[in-house]
Amino acid sequence: MLLMTRQSEFEVFRADIEHSQRWVTVTTLGDDQMIFLGRYYSRAVSATQYGISGDHIFFFDDDKVNMMDYLYDKESTSVGVYDMKTHEVSTPVPMVKDHKMIHTAWLFPDD
Repeated sequence: MLLMTRQSEFEVFRADIEHSQRWVTVTTLGDDQMIFLGRYYSRAVSATQYGISGDHIFFFDDDKVNMMDYLYDKESTSVGVYDMKTHEVSTPVPMVKDHKMIHTAWLFPDD
């Protein structure tokens, strides 16, 4: 489970089903794992399979709470990469301006 506490901070949990049946905080995804988050689809992916460094969360800030801000202020949909090691957010691609809240989605090749 992931909680985005602010746009630049995530809390990550794993289910401890075997011992306590509770959520346990984790500080790393591991060097081989990435998580892609979106409103309609999210997925964990092996980083080495695609030649990308792991321990990152790729996300869209495209929730409906921000929709009015996007429509009236003509802001861009935020696409970010959260680094679990440094706790920093970077922007991997140029932002789209004046898009009237276009729908965003992650596209993955067949496994």
